[in-house]
Amino acid sequence: MNEESQTAPIDETTWIQQVEKLAEKVALREGCFLYDVEFLGGRVLRISIDKDAGPNHTAIANDLNLGDGVELEDGVEDLAGGAGIADCSKVAHGLNELDSLDDLVPGGNYNLEVSTPGIDRHLKKLWHFEKVIGQKIWIKTREVFESFGVTYPPLIKAKQVEAKLAAIVDGKIVLEVSKAQIAIPFSVIEKAKVVFEMKKDIKKNKR
Repeated sequence: MNEESQTAPIDETTWIQQVEKLAEKVALREGCFLYDVEFLGGRVLRISIDKDAGPNHTAIANDLNLGDGVELEDGVEDLAGGAGIADCSKVAHGLNELDSLDDLVPGGNYNLEVSTPGIDRHLKKLWHFEKVIGQKIWIKTREVFESFGVTYPPLIKAKQVEAKLAAIVDGKIVLEVSKAQIAIPFSVIEKAKVVFEMKKDIKKNKR
């Protein structure tokens, strides 16, 4: 066997999960929370952080077994306002100081990018959807809507929809479509994101 055939394939899911744990620790320490980790073309490791009503930070700390060695900023459980450039810079600095991060990313050199999810953020986890209840979102599913019980005539053959997120019930994303509601199981969603809507202020001319 040559050397290439002896090399086991790299499981991206496994090392990404390990990167998530490291990034979560650093983000929490800086008063933020981890939103997403992506490994993009061009060998860019993108860490997305935020600083508003995200998941319960104490629960995350317990799940990750952060231990007594990690101190969280005051008020970390009650964050508001969103992450900014300074937060991204601090998290990036903290990650760059971790030699273990370089050991996790396979294939040699890579570029680290720390940013916020943005106003048209992608929705990948159930708590991502929970954060944006009441907002308009776009969803694409793997199967046509009628395959999971949607009976609203205009959408039974559809695989994507743009509508207001009304609620999350029993693992299903409930959307308001015209005068009806449809429920899409989280498990069948292929892609989803927030749809940014520009609010226009209408000013009346005074005479």
